[in-house]
Amino acid sequence: MRLGHKNYLDVIERAVSMGETVLIENIDESVDPVLDPIIGRNTIKKGRAVKMGDKEVEYNPTFRLILHTKLANPHYKPEMQVRPQQPRWFSEHHA
Repeated sequence: MRLGHKNYLDVIERAVSMGETVLIENIDESVDPVLDPIIGRNTIKKGRAVKMGDKEVEYNPTFRLILHTKLANPHYKPEMQVRPQQPRWFSEHHA
């Protein structure tokens, strides 16, 4: 999905409450401010909800947001860089 796509906020709200994964592709160096609470995981009501604009959306902890950019050297505001998830690499060693 792309930011600005028709009904993209409705799709994200549903994913947040259902614990689904959302991929937003081709983001620029600025992101819609309504997504800031999701990016920063700023939950309310003891971690059970997140504020998106005027709405409080139930927060499912299995929700994942993946941001994709084609920019070679993007410069994001510090709030976006505070809590990125690093990929985890697992290797199995069989005896």
